[in-house]
Amino acid sequence: MLEAVPLLATTLVFISIFIYSYASLELEDIKAHWNERRCEPLVIVAAANMDINGMDPTENFEFCIGKIIDSSIAIFLSPMLQLFSKQIDSTKPITDSMNYLRQMASSLMKPLMNIFKKLWDRFGYIVYQGARIFYKLYSAMDRIFGIATAAVFAGMSMYKAIQNAIGFVFQVIIVILVILCILVIFLYFVMWPVIPLILTMIGILSATVYAGNVSGMAGSFCVAPSTLVATKDGWKMVSELMPGEELHDGVIEGILKFDGIGQCVSIDGLVISKSHLIFYDGGWILAGDHPVAVPCDTPPFLYCLNTSSRMWKVKSDGGEYLLRDWEELPDLAEIDLAWEHMINTLLNNDKLVRSHPGRGCCGEDTVVWTRTDAIDICEVVVGDYIKDKTGYTKVLGTYYDSSLVPRSGPNSSVWYYSVIRKRWTHPHVEECVPKSRGFHLITESGTFYIGFTRPGMPQSKLLVRDFTEVGADRIHETYAFTAASLSNNKS
Repeated sequence: MLEAVPLLATTLVFISIFIYSYASLELEDIKAHWNERRCEPLVIVAAANMDINGMDPTENFEFCIGKIIDSSIAIFLSPMLQLFSKQIDSTKPITDSMNYLRQMASSLMKPLMNIFKKLWDRFGYIVYQGARIFYKLYSAMDRIFGIATAAVFAGMSMYKAIQNAIGFVFQVIIVILVILCILVIFLYFVMWPVIPLILTMIGILSATVYAGNVSGMAGSFCVAPSTLVATKDGWKMVSELMPGEELHDGVIEGILKFDGIGQCVSIDGLVISKSHLIFYDGGWILAGDHPVAVPCDTPPFLYCLNTSSRMWKVKSDGGEYLLRDWEELPDLAEIDLAWEHMINTLLNNDKLVRSHPGRGCCGEDTVVWTRTDAIDICEVVVGDYIKDKTGYTKVLGTYYDSSLVPRSGPNSSVWYYSVIRKRWTHPHVEECVPKSRGFHLITESGTFYIGFTRPGMPQSKLLVRDFTEVGADRIHETYAFTAASLSNNKS
């Protein structure tokens, strides 16, 4: 067996030389045709021992594996792609048929659409002409409404002018009688026969009330703080009432507190403003016209209510009396609209373009400016001085309620002055959820500044009307309207 070792060794040497020679020749061929042979199995395995410029064995392995996978997928998907291609080719005649049908439908519908287009154009022209006619009629009706409104206000103005003229005549007569009384003092022996006549005329004229002058809002619609008011829980003083409390008929919507100025009378112990409306003998009269009314001193503060029924019942030593509330007028849409037009005429002296009837309030966090600081409107008291367009104005009265959700700024439904439009504007407010407090003020000038903040903007000032809307010095200009409305609505 040992005799075969040399032969075996010689054979292995020759085989090794052959393999090396063949590998050298193959290596040169692989290098020369690298891109074509790099993915052969032996080349992939031996690539780690090959010295080829720019060749990474790991990268070659990943490249070849990816190529093999792609080839496998292509071989697997080739029948499916061929089948899909055949299906697409088979649908081509159907697509051509659909396009042909579409072209035919378009050719058939085009004349019909042209006919409908002409008809639509004619219809649009007719509608346009109809809209023009309607707009003309609407404008005519608007003018008629404006003429009717102007006629109503002209009638009210004439009524007021006649009333003022009569009042002026009586005032002149009173002045003449006063002069005669003075002459009686110095010429008693000459004038004594006419003294009874003079005194009788003075008594008659002094008892007559002419709503031509107003000395403060307290002289209009108020009662003393100790006045007893009928509520569901019994009689309570008006100064102890709160908004939302139930009365004998209705609910308290708001409470007003005024500076005690103006003229008051006593009706069986009931201290009340001379101009307050009181029910007597089947109708509403001024408290000063009541048969038992006598002049009396005005308390330091006076109160008035706003109620849902527009009336409230009080008690005095002589019995019970029914009073109108501050608003006085019944809640009727036509009255609210007429009032809105009247206020606009008094403030702007022009036609009201858009009307939003209703009296708004400010939120309790609305800011007003005193002489020393900025405070919330809910902290203002009667007698304070707050900032106005001409300086500072005195607060004559305060009002608060719980029947509205108040909002600060121009969205509170209060009349405000629009700098851009240069006129007083009354904004619209949506219906709100109750149980939130609203505040307002009554000032000598009838206006004051409030502060409000918009998101992302600094605080701004806005000039608004006070609770009277027209101002304390012009409230008497609304008396004729109130009297006419109450006479036409017996409630």
